[in-house]
Amino acid sequence: MRSVYVILIVAAVAAVASSKPTFPLFVNFGPKNAPECGSAGSFIEDTGGPFRFHHDNLMTYGWRSAVKPFEPARAKTAFRKTDAKVGCPRKSFAYMQFGDAKNDPNEPDVMWQLNDVPNGYYTIDLIVGDPTRTGDVHSVFVNGQKLIQKLQKTETEFLRTTTVVLVSNGRMRFFPMGGRNTKLNRIIIHEGGTPITGGRLKQVEVNFLPKGKTSCGQKFLKDVGEAYGLKKEGYSYGWLTAGTEDELNDGNRFDITDRMVQRKGEDNCLFSSFASMQKSGEPEAEWKIDNLTNGNYKVQVVAGDPQAKGLGSTHYIEANGVRVLRATVPDKPNDRVTGSATVKVSDGTMRLSAQRRGRNTKLSAVSLRRTGPFPVPKPKPTPKPRSPPVECIPNPSEFDGALISNLRCEDVSQVPVYRQIGFNGKKAGLVGSDGVSVEWTMFLPTSNRNYAYDHKYLQAKSGRGLQMRTSFGSMKGTANNQLNALGIGLDLPSRSLSLRMTWKLPATLKGKGERACMWFGNSPQKFVWLCVVAQGNKFFIELMVEKDDKQLSRKRIQVNVDKNQRLVVLQLQLLSRSSEVVARYRTTGKLKDFASAEVPREYFSFDAANSDFRMLSRSYAGPYVNQGTDKSDIGHDFLMTDFEMREIEFSDVRMPPAHHRLGPSLKPHC
Repeated sequence: MRSVYVILIVAAVAAVASSKPTFPLFVNFGPKNAPECGSAGSFIEDTGGPFRFHHDNLMTYGWRSAVKPFEPARAKTAFRKTDAKVGCPRKSFAYMQFGDAKNDPNEPDVMWQLNDVPNGYYTIDLIVGDPTRTGDVHSVFVNGQKLIQKLQKTETEFLRTTTVVLVSNGRMRFFPMGGRNTKLNRIIIHEGGTPITGGRLKQVEVNFLPKGKTSCGQKFLKDVGEAYGLKKEGYSYGWLTAGTEDELNDGNRFDITDRMVQRKGEDNCLFSSFASMQKSGEPEAEWKIDNLTNGNYKVQVVAGDPQAKGLGSTHYIEANGVRVLRATVPDKPNDRVTGSATVKVSDGTMRLSAQRRGRNTKLSAVSLRRTGPFPVPKPKPTPKPRSPPVECIPNPSEFDGALISNLRCEDVSQVPVYRQIGFNGKKAGLVGSDGVSVEWTMFLPTSNRNYAYDHKYLQAKSGRGLQMRTSFGSMKGTANNQLNALGIGLDLPSRSLSLRMTWKLPATLKGKGERACMWFGNSPQKFVWLCVVAQGNKFFIELMVEKDDKQLSRKRIQVNVDKNQRLVVLQLQLLSRSSEVVARYRTTGKLKDFASAEVPREYFSFDAANSDFRMLSRSYAGPYVNQGTDKSDIGHDFLMTDFEMREIEFSDVRMPPAHHRLGPSLKPHC
């Protein structure tokens, strides 16, 4: 008896350990009280819980932070009670990005992960959107490959895509990247699929016939009456109940394999078989295909029945609401009924229906051929991120395994010694709120390892500059929680560099310590900042050197800022040989000498792609803005109009007067 118990226990443990998903896998996202979509057992009802092993279905999945170290996290979920004509799965969703910065400016992006996925190709069917909002940019990548990135223009717009992806490490990670307020409704994962290398379909011919019968040639897709869904060719097509809105609801997909007919004795292959779109006493069916390139299509259809049973029909077909075959009653059994029309495709889909005027309509074949784009001005495309959602975690580094960029480490590495940023999105970099590159490549991690980059607060202004919105937080050593302290890798310590940055100050500052800064260093605990600070109705220039929560030196002077132009130029010279920084500024007229400071030698180190194994660190420099003590929920928009970095010779260095030179103490020394 004991051996029986042992066997049972071992079997139970083995069953729990076996957690590979079964496919096709349907995943619905929404709160616990949301109505379930689909029959029992058809879907995983994901309610935003953290990533873990689930004992109910023996699978490992859930939500994680979208930044290293990808700690388990919760996703906010919602269900919309709306009268809009949208199907069940589109009314509930999970927030991948909580884009309402006014409500929660520090809400981090989250990703959904599925583990124990056998390596190979998979076809992902994905829905995003919100039936009560417009203006969101829904953007989802899986394992570094873009699934969708699209602006939602109307509440009822159906945002859906089907893509084949490769799994090589046993997991799928669905990331938000470059979007704004991305909301995930449903994922359907099919095993297998062939990557479509030629893009979307521009031409397709379909032959309707029963299972087991031979189609009219290799160029024809063979439709045997199966319900709408992904087929082995890698495309989604098939049959739905006529007039239904949501094709992914189980109750709307319609299998009509028993209504597929082939007649004997007919020489014309296309006319010998058909699908009964309408049949007495049964629901009407309509046919749908996806993966079409948007544009105008010439649609041709063949309908009818080659035998006497075809009499008594009124064949009528329309495509996307456009009549292709006028209502036709055949005069004799062998009448071949054909029709054609030009039909517009604007969402990648085509629907064929007989519902309005047909009676016992029988569809034999359809041909779709794209004739050209729409004869309207081409709309401005939605900006796209310049790089996929990868990651850079330098090692070894002062950051102890923290994420410093969504780019590859080689893209964060040193830039050319001469670099001028024009903020036109042409150079690779992190992306702003509109998906355009802001040309900075890294961000300084926070002390608690939370995500320190939020694209919602950044926007490149088409060559005019980079707009950076302030947020709460501070640049302060081991308590650093500054958001968007952006940077680039520096080519040190073999040379000296000059960094110059121009800021246009907002007119709405309240004088509560709001600041725009240039920083230099190799960690949140080892840095130098040069800032313009608003205090009361005055402005100050401030230079500070900090190491491990201690101020090694600090200098501040009051300056006059032109109320109309509101421009401040900050210059920081990094002198590698003497381990010093020299600060200058300009509010009007020429650059003015301000102060210099000695800095620890380890601040001058290699860049993000080349480890300095003697110092285990790297050097960076870049901008950040801060809200100060202003606790209002509306940030201030500072505009960086230009940035220049160049190499300097010793003869180019202008040292400030001796009383402005700062040593390790807080006071200037003579």
